[in-house]
Amino acid sequence: MKKITVLFLLVCMVFFTACSGNKHVSTNTTVKPSDNTAETTTLTSTMAASSTTAVTLITTSKTATKTTVVNGKTTTKAQITTTKKSNELIVLFLGNSLTFSGNIPQKFELLAKNRSKEVVILEKTNPGYKLSQHYDDLKTGELNDVFVKDVDVVILQEFGSSGIGTASAVANIKKLFAPTVKFYFLLTEMDIPKRTEELKGVGGLTYIPSGEAHNLLLSDGFTYEQLHLENDFHPNGLYGYVSALTVYSVLYGESCVGIPCPADQLNILPGSTTSEKNKINAKIEAKVMQAIQKYK
Repeated sequence: MKKITVLFLLVCMVFFTACSGNKHVSTNTTVKPSDNTAETTTLTSTMAASSTTAVTLITTSKTATKTTVVNGKTTTKAQITTTKKSNELIVLFLGNSLTFSGNIPQKFELLAKNRSKEVVILEKTNPGYKLSQHYDDLKTGELNDVFVKDVDVVILQEFGSSGIGTASAVANIKKLFAPTVKFYFLLTEMDIPKRTEELKGVGGLTYIPSGEAHNLLLSDGFTYEQLHLENDFHPNGLYGYVSALTVYSVLYGESCVGIPCPADQLNILPGSTTSEKNKINAKIEAKVMQAIQKYK
């Protein structure tokens, strides 16, 4: 009887461990931007792991040479030892699910490369993270080596709440990087107008007003549901595309008006024909530039 009881307890322990382990997933999985169902599934899973330091590093045009494991998440460091091309940018996204649920970094990379830009994307987007938590992660140790060195551009995105020490977190993060690094702040619709007030004392920061573009689209006939995951406040693939256009135009100082929507992104645009989709794309690009102009 005693042996049966011990065996039963062991089986229960194994079952509990297996179930608990299912909560820990990567902050970024390969999901087609147009597949809102898949996006919702991914987001639900990642939010369950919000207490875990989940790290994603996306590298392009470089050879992966170094792998580390952070709380069970595999992180790969790109080999950035070759001679950089004069127009190459290494761009680091620091944020949370408001960045990764719309696949903003990947959509920006696609836009840039379609315009013959040389860009390497690094991404640290932890679900539910505040910028102060990113600072704690990056100030010392292995993550500092992975995400701080060799970067040209840092794009910051904050947790939705106000009064969480955003200004001091941004100032602290800036101190970790070389003086030549350019800093940008991605404003979601949750940041407007409170975040610019909080950041008034922080210099050397350029705004990427994707939330303003979002609000302009709402005022021009788009619905909230067209820009967000189903029954959720997180951005979907279409809003991610709007944000990526905003990132592109601000970083490169170029108007996005007239840029064709990438072929594999056309399916996220409203409309039943290519002609209708192109008209919607033109409307989106015009609103993006209107938003950017407001924050200059």
